[in-house]
Amino acid sequence: MNFKQLAKAAILRGVGYSGAEWLRDRVWAAQNRLPAAILSFHRVTDEIPEDALTISTARFRWILRLLHEHYSVLSLTELLDCLQKKQLWPRRAVAITFDDGYRDNFEVAAPILAEYRMPATFFVATGLLGTERVMFWDEHLRGRVAWMEWEHVRELHRQGFEIGSHTVHHADLGRLSAAEAWVELTASKAELEDKLGVEVSLFAYPFGQPGNITEENRALVHKAGYRCCCSSYGGFVQLSDNLYRLQRLPLNNWYATPDELHFELRQIAPQFWRKRKKRQRGHESHEPPG
Repeated sequence: MNFKQLAKAAILRGVGYSGAEWLRDRVWAAQNRLPAAILSFHRVTDEIPEDALTISTARFRWILRLLHEHYSVLSLTELLDCLQKKQLWPRRAVAITFDDGYRDNFEVAAPILAEYRMPATFFVATGLLGTERVMFWDEHLRGRVAWMEWEHVRELHRQGFEIGSHTVHHADLGRLSAAEAWVELTASKAELEDKLGVEVSLFAYPFGQPGNITEENRALVHKAGYRCCCSSYGGFVQLSDNLYRLQRLPLNNWYATPDELHFELRQIAPQFWRKRKKRQRGHESHEPPG
């Protein structure tokens, strides 16, 4: 362990043994300020090196083991229900999500999730499924990564996992006109509903940073019939958050030890959402309903 890792571990143990974290969470719960985290993954595989989008099966297993032992894992729908009803979630609540539609989501991640009986949501870009398209960020991995087929997505649904939209072509909604965004939003939703035979109401916008969706296109997410709009930064939500401005915590090889992830989820969560709350005050006048 390096010094930073040792320091985080020491803080965790000190706060945990002192009872300060438990007391803090009791106070937050009484004030309806208890944070939850929506976690986002992309790839789980041992076939390529770990990077910002890829984690090994061993790392994924210890993350799920840690969540199983120390956290309350909810489906994204359960978390949204809490938000809509203003009903506080359990202490240390997290939801698990995946983006894009990589084949290892079905072949590797889903079986491990099933072992731990954990719910998860898979946001898929419908236009990539069953193709050999190589995205620009994967050019160096050409021929080494693959997309799911539609049968894989249907099987995930049959197994009880949630399926959501990630547009048709993994589109940057910060660059598209309203007319172009509307096609990406409605066509992906329609195809998912046709292939799965159920309503699809969950949405995460590609790339996921603040500049990757315009306010006009965010409003279209609501108009298209989606229940939420998830980003891919920040990571923490609270009961007062708008469903069309939900942040997520990306998980990758940055977290080398369980203590580092514990520290992120249990110690610095409030700093993130306090800062975010200040930033969001300027958006209140044009928020979609939530």
